[in-house]
Amino acid sequence: MEENIKIEGINNIYKVNRKEKYWLFRAGDKARYFDNFYFNKRIGIAWDKINRFEQISTYDILKSEVEKLYPEEDRPGNIYNKIYKFTHEMKAGDIIIMPDSDRKRVAFGKIVENEITIGKIFEQKQLLHIKNDKQESKVEPGAINKYRKVEWINLEMKDRLSNKLLLHLFSPHSISQLSNDIKYDINKILNDIFIIDNKLYLRYNVNTENDIYARDIGTFYQLIKYTEKVIAILSDEEEKIETKINVSSPGDIVAIMSCSALILAVANYMLNGGFIKFNYKDEVNFEVGGGKSLYDYIEQRHRHKIEDKKIEQLERVLNIARENIPEEEFKNMVKNLELNPPKLENIEKNK
Repeated sequence: MEENIKIEGINNIYKVNRKEKYWLFRAGDKARYFDNFYFNKRIGIAWDKINRFEQISTYDILKSEVEKLYPEEDRPGNIYNKIYKFTHEMKAGDIIIMPDSDRKRVAFGKIVENEITIGKIFEQKQLLHIKNDKQESKVEPGAINKYRKVEWINLEMKDRLSNKLLLHLFSPHSISQLSNDIKYDINKILNDIFIIDNKLYLRYNVNTENDIYARDIGTFYQLIKYTEKVIAILSDEEEKIETKINVSSPGDIVAIMSCSALILAVANYMLNGGFIKFNYKDEVNFEVGGGKSLYDYIEQRHRHKIEDKKIEQLERVLNIARENIPEEEFKNMVKNLELNPPKLENIEKNK
């Protein structure tokens, strides 16, 4: 698992590791163990006749043990595949997505260590045995007796999830690895600011449950336009900020851009309604109107030397921006959308 990375002096922005896996995990039949797993910071599986590490040391040994201990099971492959995924394929740093029975709540967490606990009888007594309500002809899995420690990061309501992610929750399997194309939808739940494949993502939460008006979304896109112009002046490179929008009341707007301290600083300020203030000593100082400076959250202060010609260009662009996006208009957008900007401190959850 890669650590949170440092880009050009900015620490602790979470970089999505290509090696981390995403697992859909069901908390028992009809998610009956959901609360137990969530509040005890763990996940677990049953088939309690498998209760020693020697029985799971290799796939072939596990397969043999299942067939010997559960001879009446007509689909033993389901059992040993499930146990093997849990004990061998899941690793520390992998992400767990655990829905409750009706998918109204979904817990997101991270496996915190590779150690597995097996066969603690006192823990088994805290849990109900799984009952087969339909009385079908299949073997009872018994009590939960194999556990992994999980640090739960978010507990989200279904309404906050993307349609793409919701579709994955309908997988019939109790343990299934999700494809990597879902990593964006999952990581925007876990982080306000994160990096995937050298692209920086900033998530702005839209919390209103009222109707969303085009003028408010338009204000946000105007801010993006002027942010791009300022970045182009400061960096001598054109930067196109992409957006993904899911404003289904509540929802979110995600701004996507290059991984650069300068670009992050400019975008974070201007999209929060602040404007860059500069002086004539060849320095640009970043301040946010009415809020905390980005430097409250980072270790190093950045000052970017610029030419007089660029200062004139910045003045021109920022004056136009102030005219086209009055402070009152920005405040109305924030109020109407109940807009929460991304915060750097939330990434401590992923350390």
